[in-house]
Amino acid sequence: MTHCFSRRSFLKGSAAAAAVLSSPLLPADAAFSETENGLFSPVSALCQTQYGPVKGREGENGQLCWYGIPYGAAPTGESRWTAPQEPACWQTVRDCTSPAPAAYQYTTFPLGTEDCLTLDIYSSADAKKRPVLVYLHGSAATGSSLELPGSELVRDAGCVFVALNYRLGLFGWNCLPALTADPDATGNFALLDIARALDWVRDNIRRFGGDADNITLCGFSDGGRMAAALAGSPLFRERFQKAVTISGGLSLADPDAAAQKLAENFAPLAVEDGRFADTASAAEWLLTPGADVREWLCGLEPARIAALGKPAILYADDVVLSRDARSAVPLLLLSSATEFSGFVRDDLRPASSAARAYAVKYGSALCRWSSTEAVAEALGGSAPVWLGLIDYGGTDSHRQSDDYPGPRLLPRPAAGALLVRKQLFCLC
Repeated sequence: MTHCFSRRSFLKGSAAAAAVLSSPLLPADAAFSETENGLFSPVSALCQTQYGPVKGREGENGQLCWYGIPYGAAPTGESRWTAPQEPACWQTVRDCTSPAPAAYQYTTFPLGTEDCLTLDIYSSADAKKRPVLVYLHGSAATGSSLELPGSELVRDAGCVFVALNYRLGLFGWNCLPALTADPDATGNFALLDIARALDWVRDNIRRFGGDADNITLCGFSDGGRMAAALAGSPLFRERFQKAVTISGGLSLADPDAAAQKLAENFAPLAVEDGRFADTASAAEWLLTPGADVREWLCGLEPARIAALGKPAILYADDVVLSRDARSAVPLLLLSSATEFSGFVRDDLRPASSAARAYAVKYGSALCRWSSTEAVAEALGGSAPVWLGLIDYGGTDSHRQSDDYPGPRLLPRPAAGALLVRKQLFCLC
């Protein structure tokens, strides 16, 4: 079953649409949050979590938000490539009124922190058992929980919005043998972060006005790939009830091939550190499961790791992800009419307008197929799968003038008005 619709600023609203993948919203009655003395009070910017109290920011019309709430301990040192652990408890009120640092990453320079297992929550003072949208930002190597302004989604979609930070790049995906010897260390460390975050949401979100039994996992681009993959993961069964991908797709990496590439990437660092005279010997060493390899990797400066670039992601490890998985939850797959535009805007800048239009037209068709139809074929099972065609808004590349003044194409999503009828998204 395929629904096609077009809306200006839909990439603004597509994540908001995901928030209504639920039964109709309850009336906005007073929501309640458990306090330290065991009494109940309306949801406010001061809220108690299972690990300690947090103070958020109060906005207009009862809008509330909390930035940087820890859901896991800092994955640093020997814990750099392990399954995330619970955060330490705190007794005093934690200030969550300002954005937390992003996960460690490299753009033109290194930025962020390894102590990155945090989440942001957007809600309202009158929220009670509202659908919960947990959002995975685009790119598996860069980005942060701030990709979408969640307050607009709360206002327009009537949901509780949760945005996650998790390990990125080589911190989030690393399947070298020395790091994957333990049964719970599969190389998909970012996915284990997401599992931990969803557990936190399940245990705490009612205190923020959300319904722990009505969680939709949504992602954009690489975040969409993760959402699709996790819809079919046995590890994530019952951790969320619905899933939405926005320009996502699905492709799983072979762990053995990925490990070989990772060894080649890390090898120059081992040579720089004087451990080996040549990269071939260093790579051979890095493909062994020895404790010395792990110790060296965990002792590297994070900037050196981040600068190595983006690894293959989503390893078919048969623990978190398997190649023959089928979605266990209702799944909505969204793509745009010009899905390929953002990929060709720079590569085809010198080309003729006809060449650009051809590439967008036929490349977009291929991208739409790979991010919707192919995913539906791969994950289709007992749970329903819907396809949706959306309009990102802005200027489409194949509609631009011949002088190609510079596109406004496939930007990072920004929140906006929800202008989609709810019944299109009632996945029951």
